[in-house]
Amino acid sequence: MNTYAEFRVTAESVYDVQVERSNPIGHAWRMIARDHEQVFGKAPVQGAAATVIIRYATEDDGCPEWAEGFCLRFTGSEVDRILHIIGRDELGIIYGMLHYSRHVLGVDPFWFWAELPPVKKDAINLPVSDYNSIQPKVRYRGWFVNDEVCLIGWKEDYPPTAEVWEPVFEALLRCGGNMVIPGTDLPRNGIHHQLAVDMGLWITHHHAEPLG
Repeated sequence: MNTYAEFRVTAESVYDVQVERSNPIGHAWRMIARDHEQVFGKAPVQGAAATVIIRYATEDDGCPEWAEGFCLRFTGSEVDRILHIIGRDELGIIYGMLHYSRHVLGVDPFWFWAELPPVKKDAINLPVSDYNSIQPKVRYRGWFVNDEVCLIGWKEDYPPTAEVWEPVFEALLRCGGNMVIPGTDLPRNGIHHQLAVDMGLWITHHHAEPLG
C-alpha cells in the first residue's frame, strides 16, 4: 500500500471517464455527477486534464482479478495528483465510482430513502492511500422488491415510472448488490425489468413467476 499526503477534490475537479458509456456506466456517471453537484453546488467538469480518471484495469495496476473487482490508485506529484478509479469489468467500474461517492463525496447509500442529502463542502481532503475492493462471499447479491406494498400508489403513474424505480436500483448498487427480483404485481409493459438491466443488474424471478 502506497501512502502519501493528501488528495483534494473541489468543485473545479475534472473527471475523465475513459470507458464506453454503456447504459449502466451512463447511469452510474449520472449518479456521480449529481452527487458532485449536491456536495459542491456545481456540475462536474469533464475533460482530458483530469484529476479523477475512471478506467478499466491494466496488468500494472494490481487490481483485484475477480469479477466486479475494483481499486483506487494515485499517480502524479505532490502538487498534481490524479485519482484513478479502476474496474476489472463493467460492474467493477460502477462499484468503484460508488465507492468514491460514499467514501470521498460522503453520500450515504440510502440518502434518498432516509432523506440524508450529502453535506455541502468547499473542498474535500483525503489521505492518498491505494485501495483494493474486498471479494464478495457470494456471487449473486440482491433483494426482492415488494412492489404492490412499497411502490404501487407512491406516485399516480401506473405502472411506476423510472422516477420510482431508479432510487430502488441505485440503493442496491450502492450496497454492493448485483441482482434484483423487481416485483411481481406489475403489467408486462412496465419499465422495471429493462431499467434494472440498463443499470447493470442481473434479473431473476419470483416464485410466482416460475417461467420469468
